[in-house]
Amino acid sequence: MWRIMMLLMACHTDPGVAVPLPGEGPRERAATIRVELLAAQNAWSAGNRDDASERVLAAYAQQFEPLEPALREIDAEAVLALEYDFGRLSRMLSRKGQPVRINGAVQDVLVRMDALVGELPVTVGEPEVVPVAEPAPTSVEVQAPKREFTTYGAADE
Repeated sequence: MWRIMMLLMACHTDPGVAVPLPGEGPRERAATIRVELLAAQNAWSAGNRDDASERVLAAYAQQFEPLEPALREIDAEAVLALEYDFGRLSRMLSRKGQPVRINGAVQDVLVRMDALVGELPVTVGEPEVVPVAEPAPTSVEVQAPKREFTTYGAADE
C-alpha cells in the first residue's frame, strides 16, 4: 500500500495553482525544508526512525508541494525525480541503514532542490542567494545499551 501511495504522489501532475503563505517565498521554503531534513537525519541518528520518516513527508507536503507548479515550469523531470527522492528518503529513514548513505541521500535532495529553487525569479523582500547545502556531519546510529546482569555472590556457592 505504501509503495502505491508513493507512486501516486510521484506521478501527481496536476498543474493547479498553489497559493504560498504570506511572507514565505521559495527560498524561505527551501531553507525550512533544509532544516526539517537535517532534523529528520538527527532524529534517525537518535533512533527515532518513525519521527524521522514523518518529518521528511511533512517537509515535502507542507513546504515543497506548494513550489511544484512553479518548479515544473523550469524542469518537470527534475521535480518528478525530487518527489520520488523525498519518498525514498522517508523510507530510508524509517529503517536501519548506513549513516554515510543517509547523509548522502539528504545532501543529494538538498543540492538538487537548491539548484531548482535558485532558478526561480526573486520576489520582493526575499534574499537573492540560495544558501548551498553544506554536508552535515555524518550521523552515527545510536543503539540502546544492552542489558547487563549483575550476579551476587561467588559462582561456586
